[in-house]
Amino acid sequence: MTEIPDTESEEEVGTYYIPYLGVYRPDKCTTKFRVVFNESSKTTLENSLNSLQYNGWVIQEDLFNIMTGFRKQIYAFVADIKQMYRMILIDPTQTKLQRILWREGVSEPVKMHEFKTVTYGTASAPDLANRVLLQLSRYEHENYP
Repeated sequence: MTEIPDTESEEEVGTYYIPYLGVYRPDKCTTKFRVVFNESSKTTLENSLNSLQYNGWVIQEDLFNIMTGFRKQIYAFVADIKQMYRMILIDPTQTKLQRILWREGVSEPVKMHEFKTVTYGTASAPDLANRVLLQLSRYEHENYP
């Protein structure tokens, strides 16, 4: 996430500010407070970021095939890719669709920021993550058969 300088902060056509809220869960051990983004929130034009995004195809097999595939093989590879979406950069021309308003404290001024990576909650995020893994496997197939 990067701050947008005041010189660039004038409204542009095709800019979307993602609404968000903080969720406090005192019962959680690791993360008691987290930020939840709402990309499905509609604008005054009755559109939301999610309604305008391309969702992509399902390129991942269904759960039944994945589970039966584990039983057919001798070895299985499983990974938990922590914060995967935050590792995927988006096209710089698309970052203005992922802006937020933020301030550090109550007495601080509101500043504009843009996300440079895929944001959790966007309609296209799962497809982009799967496509990155697919493309990476194609790039590295020769080095790691």
